[in-house]
Amino acid sequence: MECIVSRFLMSPKSAEPLRVRHRLVHDALILAALDPDVRAIEAAPVEIAGTPAPVDVIVLGRTDGRFVLDVPEAHPRDLDAAGLALLAIESLNLPTLSFPAPDIRRQPRWSNAVLVWDARAVRVPVDARVQVLAALAEAGTLTLHEAAQATGLVRGPVSAVLALACADLLAIDLDDGPLGPETRVRRIPSREDAR
Repeated sequence: MECIVSRFLMSPKSAEPLRVRHRLVHDALILAALDPDVRAIEAAPVEIAGTPAPVDVIVLGRTDGRFVLDVPEAHPRDLDAAGLALLAIESLNLPTLSFPAPDIRRQPRWSNAVLVWDARAVRVPVDARVQVLAALAEAGTLTLHEAAQATGLVRGPVSAVLALACADLLAIDLDDGPLGPETRVRRIPSREDAR
């Protein structure tokens, strides 16, 4: 079992850092953080018979509903722990969204997601952010090269665009091929736009 002890993942889609104990769950959460259809990621507190359950259950709020994230390869090997996890998931009365390892590591999406996620700490000047979002509002979609040019930055314009994807402000097509100048970028409607 690929365990990670006391590892946390933070995304603009989560109100608090999410504790992650398994590498594949961590990787699935990176993909969820970059997925424009996922609008919220939360740790669901679970009680069984009135007692807090010592299991980590992640709920994804998507445009098509709320789902419990299920990574089959991360299931506990111990029968008691596995039973407790199943009870915890059932207590939420939500459908599960299965994300097996081959789906998580599917190429080119996974390699692209890693490249994008690596830019999450890049500081983007507010002027560059406004310029990119205005260009996307006008054009609808841009290539990664066009979005980088729209930042007006001389140093690190592509990293700035990738950081905006990590900030849940725009979506980058991770599936159509390796990240490159022609990769499609689009604006994510804000929660206010959706109302």
